[in-house]
Amino acid sequence: MFDLERAARALRSPAFRWFLWGRIAGSPTGPMRSVVQGWLVYNLTGSALALGWVASARAIVMMLLAPLGGVLSDRLEKRWVMIAARGVLIVTTFGLAFLLWRGVLQPWHIVAAAVLEGAAFSLMDPALSTIPSELVDREALLSAMSLAAIVESLMGIVSAAGAGMLIESSGPLGVYVGMGLLFVFAAYTHWRLPKGVASAANRGSLTGDLLAGLRYLRVSPILIVLLGLAFARELFWQPYHSFLPAFASDNLHLGASGLGLLTSVGSVGMLVSSVLMASLGDVRRKGWLISILGAAAGLAVIALLSVRAMPAPFFLAALAAGLGATADVTTRTLLQTQCDANYRARVSGVMMTLHGVVSLSALPAGALADRFGVPIVVGGLAALVIAAHLLTLARRDLRAL
Repeated sequence: MFDLERAARALRSPAFRWFLWGRIAGSPTGPMRSVVQGWLVYNLTGSALALGWVASARAIVMMLLAPLGGVLSDRLEKRWVMIAARGVLIVTTFGLAFLLWRGVLQPWHIVAAAVLEGAAFSLMDPALSTIPSELVDREALLSAMSLAAIVESLMGIVSAAGAGMLIESSGPLGVYVGMGLLFVFAAYTHWRLPKGVASAANRGSLTGDLLAGLRYLRVSPILIVLLGLAFARELFWQPYHSFLPAFASDNLHLGASGLGLLTSVGSVGMLVSSVLMASLGDVRRKGWLISILGAAAGLAVIALLSVRAMPAPFFLAALAAGLGATADVTTRTLLQTQCDANYRARVSGVMMTLHGVVSLSALPAGALADRFGVPIVVGGLAALVIAAHLLTLARRDLRAL
């Protein structure tokens, strides 16, 4: 996806270097939040359904606000949208740290925080995912996105395992304080980005701009297919990540450190896959590759849910994450290159909305998991995703990308 010359060209841009510093600061917070939040909720309640409530609270907000985030990012300077969202995350994270410090944290506090986090990410992610196209030229864009993916994978390896060990050594309070400090530095890197350009093509009403984005998608069938495949992968990745604390505890009999390591090896798989794709260069037939990788990721998840002998679950978790991440990065790259620049953030907002719809399914999935077990529920979803990806191989327009 990038060669050394184009990677060097992207890194010579001071703006892109600040963007990478922002990813270095922001990327660890996702795995850290996943580990500490999952550990807290499951230890307070002992229920996979409670994990689903947290995921669903975030999902409802994302589903409602992601289209607005896309419209705002197409109309306004993306860096100010990101700074405002980081401010919400800073307040929320330090608020949970304060409640932990006082010893009064309850599950509903975590659900309320998830609502605020969902709002912040709904507004920030469309800007964050599309701003690289304003920082580097088109020839270096694929290389820049691959560099960002490698950075995020490296940070994920350290942060998830570190969060698990920190919980066992000093408790969850230190994890939340660390996340808050990282959010502060990420906001500073956004402020150092150059003044962006607000699109002159998006100066109507918010509703009008939103409808214009939907009309654009209606006449762009290949974008709908790519969004559909991303939606299908989320269909099993979201419950997998939401219920990982329950699976690690009940099926693999792992503690907080083990949960952190199981989450961390996913980042190892993502890193290996990103480096491998980078070494292959700008591969052809990306659409065909997405279908194969998506189906293979589903098979790896089913295998992970079926084995117990160590260290096989860790290897399969890394494999599944690597395959899924490669399919996801390839999908996001095609969405950017196949989409008109005036609509990129709105298309990204639609993708976030679909993510919210899938996350909302964590609630009924959590109820089923409490009754039938996590392996059966997540494995069944993975089987459906495998079928969806294999069916898309029949589309010539996708195979030609």
